[in-house]
Amino acid sequence: MTNAAAARTGTKLTIEKGKGYALFIALLPVLMMYKVPVVGIGVSTALIIALSFYSAAVIFSDILRNGGRLRVSKLVLPFVIYLLYVVARSTGETVNMIQTLLIIVHILAFSLGAVNAAFLKKCTVTVAVAASGLTLLQTAFYYTFNIHLPCIAPDLCLDSLWYYRDSILTGFQETGNLYRPSAFFLEPSHLTQYAFVALLLCLFHGKRNIPAAICISAGMIATTSGMGILLTAGIWFLFLLESVRRSNLSGKLVKLSLFVLGSVLVFLVMMQFGFFRSAILRIFSPIEYSQDSYNAIWGRTLYWSKYISPMQGSQLLFGLGYVNLPEEYFTGLMEMLYCSGILGVMLYYFAMLSVAVRCRGIPRMISLLLCGMMIMANFTSIISMTYYIGVLLTFAVPQEEENAAPGSGAPPASPDGTQAQRP
Repeated sequence: MTNAAAARTGTKLTIEKGKGYALFIALLPVLMMYKVPVVGIGVSTALIIALSFYSAAVIFSDILRNGGRLRVSKLVLPFVIYLLYVVARSTGETVNMIQTLLIIVHILAFSLGAVNAAFLKKCTVTVAVAASGLTLLQTAFYYTFNIHLPCIAPDLCLDSLWYYRDSILTGFQETGNLYRPSAFFLEPSHLTQYAFVALLLCLFHGKRNIPAAICISAGMIATTSGMGILLTAGIWFLFLLESVRRSNLSGKLVKLSLFVLGSVLVFLVMMQFGFFRSAILRIFSPIEYSQDSYNAIWGRTLYWSKYISPMQGSQLLFGLGYVNLPEEYFTGLMEMLYCSGILGVMLYYFAMLSVAVRCRGIPRMISLLLCGMMIMANFTSIISMTYYIGVLLTFAVPQEEENAAPGSGAPPASPDGTQAQRP
């Protein structure tokens, strides 16, 4: 948001003091596994609860500045409707109801300019680069010295995560013998789900940061996460398309040729490494390191036929409620279908696609990727929702305000003052 816009809406003071709030969003996924001593709840959950008072103060202050009227962005309203429906489907699950209501309070504050967008980008990229660098260091130490470097203290983790202890200390998961580092994230998929946002920010928002993008990409691949490998390839392909779009015909041909040749060369070189071959095969095929013919796709659709297929009628339309959620791994799509039904899925996708339709650049790409990744991952927890919606609204709402400004015909400005990139 520009200073003029901030002054017009009366939120300039909030934005200037929003660095702490930006740091809060950036660190939520990093701290999610740790517990508060004595109390026993998660550190990230405690932060969400504590800072909800700040969020409420931001909202109340904005109401006072606007004559008792609460400004709600058109981008925010679909998310609020979806989350209120989640609250309704959480009857009997009091903790989930309270957590979801807290998310609503936070996203209203996000939409009012409570987050310093430039500092949020800086924090997210810094965390992703640090995590990627540590992952590469873990990989080098293991394959050179057969030593794993743990970056998480398991004794400080939540009691409910006891089954991660061995993988934290060894780098190996229970179902296989493929080394899978993840720095200070709980597992490889968590690192890649965080880092892809930073990779997009490096390549498509403001001044491009190619060295950081390369480091983050290498880290995502080093985790051996199939999702990380596919996300890395897909984001760099988008970057190529953006670069080609800005070139003349001869430049387009040269860049496309170099990209194809470079991609083939990189792939052939990477396939010489056993961990990369195993990571690729792990996505689609049962392989030798698995104890139960496991592959990544099978692992994410394992319970579909048992829990989702039998649903019909009102159960399929409205779901069975969060109180009945079994203690099994569900992807985000499976969890939404099981707990909130087709209606819940439609409300979620409507909220995300509203951002994709109304915005350009970073918000559009993140929202579309989240829509697709829900099929293979789960972003429905209070921590994930706060992180992703926080990033989305921080970069999307200023675009909407610029588009709504009288006489606005130029591409919308990014929150850091640069022109938004058009993918």
